[in-house]
Amino acid sequence: MWLWPQAEIPLNTLCYRVYTTRQELTDLVQEFQATGQMPEALVTILDKIISGVASRYGFWHDLEDRKQEFQLLVLKKVNNIKTTGNVFNYLTTCALNVLRAKDKRRPTTFTDAELEAEMV
Repeated sequence: MWLWPQAEIPLNTLCYRVYTTRQELTDLVQEFQATGQMPEALVTILDKIISGVASRYGFWHDLEDRKQEFQLLVLKKVNNIKTTGNVFNYLTTCALNVLRAKDKRRPTTFTDAELEAEMV
């Protein structure tokens, strides 16, 4: 059974889980930087990236809200994306930061007085 598609594309040019190729993602980001309008294909790829990161690390709380925040972050930071580097790694890091910043599962620390009040 093949884990990767039997295509003419070399494996080192494919992005994680075969969302797209590095060149296609770079081209979409460059188009976005030039026109200021996000192509529909880029929206689909961003959705797959953040969904993949969320499933890998178990961030399921308010995932739809996090997807919107991720797309807004990409809108704000589009000029910071260097298309000479690995765009996929940059976007994956941004997705992970959005998910971690809004994670509701972080443990809350309580003072001794608050713990005693909860026990009564």
